[in-house]
Amino acid sequence: MTITRKRDIGGAPNDTRFGEHARAGDTITLNLSASLANQRFEAGFERVAAYVEAHGTASVPQMYVEPDGYKTGQFVATLRQRDARGEHIDPSRRQRLQALPGWVWNTKEAKYKAALEHLRQYVAKTGSATPPKGFRTDAGFRLGEWVGDQREAFLGNERRKMTPERKAELEALPGWVWTAKESPVTPAFAPKRDPFERGLELMRAYITEHGNADVPTGYNRPSDVFNLGIWAKNQRAATKPGSKRTMTAAHRAALEALPGWAESLRWKKTRDQV
Repeated sequence: MTITRKRDIGGAPNDTRFGEHARAGDTITLNLSASLANQRFEAGFERVAAYVEAHGTASVPQMYVEPDGYKTGQFVATLRQRDARGEHIDPSRRQRLQALPGWVWNTKEAKYKAALEHLRQYVAKTGSATPPKGFRTDAGFRLGEWVGDQREAFLGNERRKMTPERKAELEALPGWVWTAKESPVTPAFAPKRDPFERGLELMRAYITEHGNADVPTGYNRPSDVFNLGIWAKNQRAATKPGSKRTMTAAHRAALEALPGWAESLRWKKTRDQV
């Protein structure tokens, strides 16, 4: 029986199952391909390194294009896509990329972890994992909206999914709730600071900074995670006879002991309305 083997254009066997050795041309082609891939990686890596020098991070936006037209963002995105598909990436290249400041393989997971860290810092400061809906961090991160997104994901929004791991992470935070009406998930939850004492502390800081106790109603520094203007307004209102708000003698004495409180124009206005 005669076995007919396929031959390429040059006439040499191209099926090594029958014992023929790879042709020299095949080796050259493979070497050229590997060399070209290495050149492409090095060129891209150099661009990412330059981006780090200019921006301090290797988190290059996917649509970012260099002035000369090189698509640095696409280079980074392609590497992440290959990693997500489980494709092989040379360990030495992987190590070099991961050594770059801000490099991440999974951008969605990295964003979640960064947001979770913002929430943990909020908890450390306030004792509660329930920031107001419109709250932003000092860095401008919309923490209140992010918390709302996590609740929405858990409650069944089809566009988002809540993994068991993330659910457990969030529920471990003091004061976390999935809806505004429910009690905190953690039974031992208690606010870290008494609101009145926190208000006094911030009021003293305001007086030191501004030289008076006339804090405007709309005054609020996001870094305080406490609306001092509203708090001061409520304290003034609570001292009016017939007010539905209550104020203890101790709280009243503490307020009147604040430097400038008795001379506050807003305090006098409230007092004169009695």
